[in-house]
Amino acid sequence: MSRINKFVLTVSLLIFIMISAVACGIYTQMVKERVYGLKQSVIDTAFAVANIAEYRRSVAIDLINTLNPTEEQLLVGLRTAYADSVSPSYLYDVGPYLISSDECIQVKEFEKNYCADIMQIVKYRHVKNTGFISFDGKTFVYYLYPVTHNRSLIFLLGLERFSLLSKSLAMDSENLMFSLFKNGKPVTGDEFNAKNAIFTVSEAMEHFAYLPTGLYVFAYKKDVYCGSVH
Repeated sequence: MSRINKFVLTVSLLIFIMISAVACGIYTQMVKERVYGLKQSVIDTAFAVANIAEYRRSVAIDLINTLNPTEEQLLVGLRTAYADSVSPSYLYDVGPYLISSDECIQVKEFEKNYCADIMQIVKYRHVKNTGFISFDGKTFVYYLYPVTHNRSLIFLLGLERFSLLSKSLAMDSENLMFSLFKNGKPVTGDEFNAKNAIFTVSEAMEHFAYLPTGLYVFAYKKDVYCGSVH
């Protein structure tokens, strides 16, 4: 091979390597932006919806406590209000339930009744609190609010629907991982495999007063990324 041909081959190889490096860099940046985009869609959009819902529930509870209805009036009023309102297709809440220290009443009479599970799992029934509750193969966030006559209203939000909504807001969602952890244990989301996660970012919930404490973890599937790069 002549010196000129070797030079041309070397230059061509260098150009190919440079183009590959640039393409790889662009792709890597795109993947990172997708992971960050999912994080922002959850934090900025989905959590904003949760914040609005919490605000409206708090206002409704304050109104109930101000009016101080009898237990019968409260139950009839709630059932009438829910019966007269058409639930939107994206709704992912269950309940509410009217509970006391030893009794649970289902407000929405034609939904599945989770009273037995709630009474077994929820221990603090007269203090405003929120947390995670799992039964029937599903995980919920619950919001409990004390109301009149030593009763409390408890609302359940289905996290499965929430995670699907969150991922639907992101591009390339099938290759993105989104999981929620509580005390180091997964609560909902994708089956998170740290060995197959790349470009991982997280967000702690401690500074979101309207959400139970936990850690949201977002990542891209490593096998998909490496397969694309190689």
